[in-house]
Amino acid sequence: MLNQIRSVLVVKGAEIRLKKGPDFRAWAGRNPFHWFESEPARYEGICQQGRPDHGQWCFRPLQAGDKVHKNDTAGGYGQVIFQPRQPIIIGERQGSRDTPLAWVVAVEFTDSNGNGRLDEADLQSGLKLQPVEMQRVNGHADF
Repeated sequence: MLNQIRSVLVVKGAEIRLKKGPDFRAWAGRNPFHWFESEPARYEGICQQGRPDHGQWCFRPLQAGDKVHKNDTAGGYGQVIFQPRQPIIIGERQGSRDTPLAWVVAVEFTDSNGNGRLDEADLQSGLKLQPVEMQRVNGHADF
């Protein structure tokens, strides 16, 4: 599924560049599942009851008042959530039946000055899936 989402982001990025120009910030944080031709088999839609079933994906919109992990490359619209069936390592992150994993759609860019933020002088190249910590509300994991 991660590869499918990444492929959709490449296509959406190309579409945005052709129709709107090289500014991708308005699409950061959006639900990438909306950009699929048809709904993926393991996608449950908007997260219900806090998280998807084991082995499934959902999109969790962030609500007003949520403590948002936000920077200039990832908007605060929501998180892509995966609930593993068994322990899994993706990149350097570990998920399990009790530990879902989260990502946001973010702007991919060349960091000209090395400050880790998207600045006006930085060249935007498209959209990417950026790992994030699970959303926390009132100091507790939401899941």
